[in-house]
Amino acid sequence: MKKYILIIFTVVILFVSQSYAQDTISSKDAANHIGDTVFVKGKVAAIYDSRGGNTFINFDYDFPDVTFIAFKYSGTDIDLNNIKEGCILTVFGVIENNGEFPMIILNSAAQITPITDE
Repeated sequence: MKKYILIIFTVVILFVSQSYAQDTISSKDAANHIGDTVFVKGKVAAIYDSRGGNTFINFDYDFPDVTFIAFKYSGTDIDLNNIKEGCILTVFGVIENNGEFPMIILNSAAQITPITDE
């Protein structure tokens, strides 16, 4: 019985990790995936808080050369204090086009995976 549980557990882990790998794209490639629900991974270039309290996390390069943005509205209860410039960040969601840059709107902390240093 333990053998079958171990086999099932292994298959599930392999399936989940394979699914994650297939759905993770580079922040530099996000513009090619407008409308897709994916994980986007890249280097945080800059973090800005607007006067209205909205937060922009720019990936790869600072404005105006930013390749992708993770955006948080001011009223959204997500703690972004541990995100620093230079870290590698992965976010999940639907890639939207804000007219200038591809972006994912952050509505939940669950959309942010653990942060790694460069």
